Amino acid sequence: MSRHVALLLFEGETEVEFYGQVLDRFCPNTFRRPINLFGNYNVNNKIVDEIYKFSAKFPYDTFDVYVCLDIERLDNPAWNENQVKQRCVSASRCKQIIPILTELMIESLFFLDCAGIFKFLRVPHAQRNIKKFSNFRSLTHKDLSRLFEKHGKKYRKGYRCEGFIKSLNLQKIKAAEEISKLCSEINRRSKVAR
Repeated sequence: MSRHVALLLFEGETEVEFYGQVLDRFCPNTFRRPINLFGNYNVNNKIVDEIYKFSAKFPYDTFDVYVCLDIERLDNPAWNENQVKQRCVSASRCKQIIPILTELMIESLFFLDCAGIFKFLRVPHAQRNIKKFSNFRSLTHKDLSRLFEKHGKKYRKGYRCEGFIKSLNLQKIKAAEEISKLCSEINRRSKVAR
């Protein structure tokens, strides 16, 4: 039986857990295959390899590839979209490669639910300074790590953080352009393929 699958490529465990929660909530009736790329080094080759591996393993399925990466340095992007597309021309079951690029990094988006972060850290209401974190696009994993450390917990970029992700209000975070784009593209393309 042939299916249309969303092949999702992520940088690390944090992204796998976060996007998994987002897609379970906002795209529940879609076939998905998440893949952890374990960092964004040598990412063009990793993306191409995963596309061909998926094609070989599931020869009857059509699929779209969602490349979910952080844009930590605008002047030096982690991947080359045109190069990847050129190298994947012979993967005929791959219908589209869709970049979902998070401006700065995934941790920036977590600050859209500052109240959820403070609640997870059990910060007393009197000590919660939400305005300090209102410019979420300028915040990074270092800011999140410092906040966690200040309140007796540890956050490590790229590692599992399931309890923390579950405490966030995903509806607030879905307001970010990249998350909204991912959800609408997966829902739209899965309906088109049926």
